[in-house]
Amino acid sequence: MPLAVERFTPKGCLWHCTGLAPKGCLWQKPEDFYGFRGVRKKDNKMFFTYILKSEVDGTHYFGHTIDLIERLKKHNLGKVRYTKGRRPWQIIYSEPFDTKSEAYKRELFFKSIEGYRYLKEKGIT
Repeated sequence: MPLAVERFTPKGCLWHCTGLAPKGCLWQKPEDFYGFRGVRKKDNKMFFTYILKSEVDGTHYFGHTIDLIERLKKHNLGKVRYTKGRRPWQIIYSEPFDTKSEAYKRELFFKSIEGYRYLKEKGIT
């Protein structure tokens, strides 16, 4: 038999849930319970959209990650197929975001023609 777990409803009153749902009662949406929308951050880290530039041929790579330094290490160690033959890489631009979905949307923007124009106007690429 599951143990009673104390939870707070979005209205702020205390109630006990003895059901099997780990996120509260079934009527409650997860974003109401956790107080967020999107993917939860790991260890309160930020998500990043980044742009790399190859020191060999000057090509650019766009991506998103939760750990910018570790991701750059993977690119420079040859663990990423696309960037393996163009090593070494350097970070030329990055932007922090609260959610993974925001970082991914910004990456897609940079890959679009509007994003290309934006980066050219700012002198980033």
